[in-house]
Amino acid sequence: MNAKDYMQKKKGKKRQKDVRKSPAKKGAADYLNLGVDDVERGKLEQALVNYNKAIALNPNIAEAYYNRGTLYLMQNQSNQALEDLEQAIRLNPGYAKAYCHRGTLYLGQDQFNRALADFNQAIDLNSKYLECYANRGTLYLKQNQFVLALNDLDKAVEFADSKAQKQHLCLLISLNYTMAKAFDQARKYVEKAFDGFLDWSQSQHKQTCLDNINLTEELYRRNAELEQTNQQLQKTQDRLQKLVSDYNHTLGSKMRPAKLSQLAEQFRKVPEFQESAMMLEDAYYAEIFILNQSKLLQLKHGMQNPEDIRAEIRDSICRDNSLPLETATDFQSIFNNVLHLLTRDFLDDKYVKLSVVREQVLSRLPITLVALQRDFRLQIMEEQKNLITWVHNNLLPIQLQWSPTWEQMKLKKAGCAETLLHSYLTELFLNVFKYSDYQWFKITFEEEILQGSPYLVSTWENSYNDNHSISTGSGLNGIREELKILNDSQAEETTLQVINDQEQRLFRVRLALKQDLLIYKTEPRQSPRLRKRA
Repeated sequence: MNAKDYMQKKKGKKRQKDVRKSPAKKGAADYLNLGVDDVERGKLEQALVNYNKAIALNPNIAEAYYNRGTLYLMQNQSNQALEDLEQAIRLNPGYAKAYCHRGTLYLGQDQFNRALADFNQAIDLNSKYLECYANRGTLYLKQNQFVLALNDLDKAVEFADSKAQKQHLCLLISLNYTMAKAFDQARKYVEKAFDGFLDWSQSQHKQTCLDNINLTEELYRRNAELEQTNQQLQKTQDRLQKLVSDYNHTLGSKMRPAKLSQLAEQFRKVPEFQESAMMLEDAYYAEIFILNQSKLLQLKHGMQNPEDIRAEIRDSICRDNSLPLETATDFQSIFNNVLHLLTRDFLDDKYVKLSVVREQVLSRLPITLVALQRDFRLQIMEEQKNLITWVHNNLLPIQLQWSPTWEQMKLKKAGCAETLLHSYLTELFLNVFKYSDYQWFKITFEEEILQGSPYLVSTWENSYNDNHSISTGSGLNGIREELKILNDSQAEETTLQVINDQEQRLFRVRLALKQDLLIYKTEPRQSPRLRKRA
């Protein structure tokens, strides 16, 4: 500000004070000056009153409409601001400030063409209009026209008449370039903003600005990497869903579990074919379980809502205890079926997955594999004696504890819930068969309240030798990830917990399933209200 402008401003302020003190009748110009003074003091409501009085006394003063319009802009009253700025331009078509502020209003509304037209008009009227160059430069930045933006913003800095104003503009430009991801330009303008400032506080401020630009650049880089990773994951997920869908279609067209069931039924009528009938029935359930698992797999990988897979499991719960045995099963039956299949695999010398441990166990037993096979066929398959007792006496000492809640579980036979439990029990039993030292083995089935909800909890414990590696690999991890979906929980306590105590050579697996997934709970019946006699 030059000396002449300073003296005029000083005289204006003195006249405003004189006007406030003067009891004489005030004119439109007086109220206009009072409004300007009110804005400078932060009294915006009083400023609006004085601008209104000025316009009421003389509705042809363009500056009054301009001042009131800029006041409305400060108060985010866009419609009123636009009306006043347009009136100011109608009264004074050469009013550069009115064009600039109307352009600023349009810029805030993303009406870029109108804003640009107003900024161009203002600059045509005043070729050294600093604020308008800065605003037009900001518009170009929003449109990613960096060359035009740089030209305008440099001109705004060129017309700055003080170091503080220049610094403010350079930092504003730097901020805009940062938002536009032009980080080198942003750093350039920080350097320019602090050029000539040598004190310590300005040096610290400069370093803070540069650090913020560097941090923002790093965040944008990481976000871009994450976006790229997400896109790749989405493509992988889409391919996986397509693969699962095709797999399900192929299974549905190739598998014929009903034919296996019919054959098993025919073989069961002939006494000497009982073992063959049992093997066909096992094959029937194997195909059913594969079809169910493919259905669950499709739900898991293609689900829009995790509740869909939970609903599929709950749909397998028997809600009627009177269902015949042919259509219903219980947990003890599922447990015995899994143990029966794995024991048979253990005794099958062609089942290579258990060949190493089979040899180690047989080396400690006073009986041959052939004798064990014969005894298993006689007592379990023909005489149908207790399987758990046979395994306890011949292979692995088992301690087994059931709670009443697990015993009351009733599921639809060959449903998704049975398939789910069958797959979990198979994986848990396989770990025991593979990695136990066959000294002792304990399973408990109980219920607990976890995080405020009732859970079915099963704990599996066994000892192992020093030379045995304990598996905590893909099988158990797969169960854990599935339980996170089913139980709607991420905690190990409410999914799957694995403890390997190497000091005591103890391996423990703890599995938790929400009770309402597998147990049907009827609502308690309310006693009917008795009507009082009149």
